[in-house]
Amino acid sequence: MARLERSKKGRVIANTTSLGVEVLTIHEVVAYCIREQLMPLIMETSSLIIKKVIDEDWDSPWAISMEVQKI
Repeated sequence: MARLERSKKGRVIANTTSLGVEVLTIHEVVAYCIREQLMPLIMETSSLIIKKVIDEDWDSPWAISMEVQKI
């Protein structure tokens, strides 16, 4: 089910699913860590779908494919 999400600052993230919000969050965290040179980076997620997609074990669902490519 799609829904409207907002960031902590009230910025509209997207009309998306919880999976889409989690992928967007991971993208923002990775970008922050790269900017701040926080390496090596170890990430954890409770989402098997996101883990398998990032590890390239599974194809990305179309709803999150654009955001996953940015990671």
